[in-house]
Amino acid sequence: MILRQEKTKGFSLIELVIVVSLLSLLATITVPHFQYYLKKKQQAECDQIAYQIRQLFVEYILEGAYQPGYSYPLKTKFVDESENLENDFQVTDFVYFTGVVLRGLNWRYQSDYKMSTVYHEETKKAIVKVDVKYLEGMQIQYTFELTEALVGDYDTAILLSFIYYDPNGCQKELFIQ
Repeated sequence: MILRQEKTKGFSLIELVIVVSLLSLLATITVPHFQYYLKKKQQAECDQIAYQIRQLFVEYILEGAYQPGYSYPLKTKFVDESENLENDFQVTDFVYFTGVVLRGLNWRYQSDYKMSTVYHEETKKAIVKVDVKYLEGMQIQYTFELTEALVGDYDTAILLSFIYYDPNGCQKELFIQ
């Protein structure tokens, strides 16, 4: 008499429970690390674009030192916070300048840019912050220093720094030296 031994096909319930619990344990360990590396990658991309923007400004400023008709330092009507503004300053002067410098990036900016100004009477200088939002989801906040002209209608503005915000929520501030 031959006894046949039946072999079960597949996994038993206890084996499946053990496999699923091990997979869930591995997932709870790896998901936070994956999120950390994803955030780190996004910040690295943000830094790379910010350094590219800075390089474009530096190249534009350096090229302008020997090119006729270039527009830096920026010439604009002086900005102040007084009740009776005697000038017709437009924030578009700054937006146009930054658009010329960044034209290689092919970003399209929205028309809802904002500007804030702090004027110092003793130094005859103003700090101007201009926020520009782009349709691609990026935002850049520029900081300019305006020096009041002693003669003539136009004053000079130089770019001090900018903060780049990317669509993922990362940001990077860089100074123009």
